[in-house]
Amino acid sequence: GGTPVRLRIEEPVPQPRDQRIKLSFKHNPEPSEKDAAKFVWLLDLPAMQKKDIETGIDLEAPADMHLDFGWRR
Repeated sequence: GGTPVRLRIEEPVPQPRDQRIKLSFKHNPEPSEKDAAKFVWLLDLPAMQKKDIETGIDLEAPADMHLDFGWRR
């Protein structure tokens, strides 16, 4: 058995540090709520089940701009 759980997941919206950088987001599933600061998902999850939330980010910036993503290589 088990009882379903209602989850509230909040994720901060990535913020570009330069106004010439444009970000757009693709989510699966779409957030239940979103504003300039956060994405929020409200999910009912059956007992012993898993749920994936995928977020993709498209980034547009000038070709001559040096971008440091801060990712470790």
